[in-house]
Amino acid sequence: MHRFQELSNLNDRKIQWVAWTTSCRHGMANLFVRATVLPILTLSLIGGLNHGCSKPSQEPVGAGLKPAPTSVTQDSDNDAAKHFNTGIESAKKGNLDEAITSWKKAIEIDPKFIKAHNYLARSYYTKERFDDALSEYKTVTELDPADAMAQASIGFVYRMKEMYDDAIAACNKALQTDPRLAAAYNCIGLSYTQKKMYAEAVNAFKSALEINPNYADALFGLGVAYNGEGKTEESKQAFETFDKIKDKTSAKPAH
Repeated sequence: MHRFQELSNLNDRKIQWVAWTTSCRHGMANLFVRATVLPILTLSLIGGLNHGCSKPSQEPVGAGLKPAPTSVTQDSDNDAAKHFNTGIESAKKGNLDEAITSWKKAIEIDPKFIKAHNYLARSYYTKERFDDALSEYKTVTELDPADAMAQASIGFVYRMKEMYDDAIAACNKALQTDPRLAAAYNCIGLSYTQKKMYAEAVNAFKSALEINPNYADALFGLGVAYNGEGKTEESKQAFETFDKIKDKTSAKPAH
């Protein structure tokens, strides 16, 4: 019976994977889909992604947003900062459309306002306006070529658009800038998994886990990739480790 239970648990994982891939094709919001981006991602707008290690729980929209400095000398820059900060307050209240409007006004005044472009990109991603998000992230990388997270975010968007080769290329470029960007490896793993290139996916997930051994999403992806290779025992071990980490992160302190 114990062996039957193990097989049953593995089958449950397969069902979860099928559900995930189905939702991904339709561009629907899903925990595992959002794990990289948005970083997660990542995304600071939803507080659910720390791009080196995804957090499964999601905080309110606007969590972690910071206003622009107010001590700007030029009037036009001051106006841009005011619009930016108005957008911050709107996002904190959950009014993402209003935040987008404010950040666009800030960019109209100061087209090189990198932080406004970045927040606008994250907002578009959150609203699944992927073409707009892609455009803004590309602008961020043009203004700041050293921003590895923005480079990786381009890959995250490509993955959501099911452009897996482009996603892999963008994340590899990000890794040239920051070799320890675990979320980029995770995105590469997810992309290879969708291409059914499971050996490459396993290597990518392992690279993410070398950087962050407690990266739950990479562990889940590793289990899926191993399963795709037909390595049942390795898949089971990855899922068991995933469950242990999830149990620890979801555990509540005693009162």
